[in-house]
Order: sequence, then structure tokens, then C-alpha cells
Amino acid sequence: MVLIPPRVAIGCTGARHGAIAGRPLTRSSAGSRMLSIPSRELRALATLTESGVKYLLFGGRARQHYGINRQTEDVDLFVGYEPENATRLWAAIVNIVGHFPAFRIADLGKARKHIRLLGEDEPKLDMLTSVPGLDFATAFNSREVVLQDAAAVSVMSKDDLIGAKRAPAERDPRAALRRVKAVICCP
Repeated sequence: MVLIPPRVAIGCTGARHGAIAGRPLTRSSAGSRMLSIPSRELRALATLTESGVKYLLFGGRARQHYGINRQTEDVDLFVGYEPENATRLWAAIVNIVGHFPAFRIADLGKARKHIRLLGEDEPKLDMLTSVPGLDFATAFNSREVVLQDAAAVSVMSKDDLIGAKRAPAERDPRAALRRVKAVICCP
């Protein structure tokens, strides 16, 4: 029996399976694009989803989902910093790590914050409350939800992932071109 968060409904046997919060749900399985998320980090993402936290997987793990082979040690998340989401995220983090983290709940409710869970016994999560060139609400509404090992994971859309890579590099046009090519083309 597969345990799935209550907002996910498995409806058919094709590539699409039900929906979560109004988004199509794609099952990640052998033969399809995998997220390749270690089990400890995947359990943390499942906890975030079950807690109603609005987040987006981006960075190397999201690139892997879209077919770009990128080695990475952590899981990069873009998190909404609205007060309700910050409160849910704080409670979920306490649940995930089993203690109060070193940062404050107020840090989760501010733009341009970079928060890391990298302790030896903690999942390796790298959370950003802002990503240059992207509005969280817009990106969240265009996300793809992927089901991996019964965990529903919100993945940044390919277009937003490209936009996230393009924005900070626009100061150096050659760097911008290299980053966009790395996402659009094969490595």
C-alpha cells in the first residue's frame, strides 16, 4: 500500500496521477525523470508538504528532473516568506530536526534570507526566501508536482528554473549565456 499525503489523489494509470492543490501530479519512477533525492531529504520534503508549507525544489535536483545531470550534495528550496508559510515552515523544521534550529522564525518571514540545515544528523536543505528574477507566488502557481516514493514534491517549472539562472548572471552576459545553455542544452 502506498501512503500519499491526503491532498493527493491517484486517479489513473498513465503518466499523470491525480492532483495536489490544483496541480497535475507526475509519478517519478524507473524509466522516467527521477528527482534522485536521498531518503532523509525526501522525508523532510514529505513533512513540508504534509505541513502545508509552500516551497519549490530548484537547483541541481530540479535540473536532474528536467534531464540535466548535475551532481549536488544538498536540496535547494525556494520558500514563500508570507507569515503563515513561515510559521508552517518553522513548525515543520522543528518536526524534521527534533529541536529548535539555530535561526529564528522571524528569519523565515523575510525576503532575501538564506537558511541552511546542514547538521550531521539533519537533512541537507538549503532554503532561500527570495530568488533574483522570480516572484514566489507566480513560480509556485506554475510548479510541477512530482510523486516520488509516495512523497509529493513541488518542483520549480523549467521556465522558472531557466529564469532563476538567467537573472543573477545578467550582469555578466557571457556567464548568463553559459548558465542558460547549461539548463536548456545538454551538459
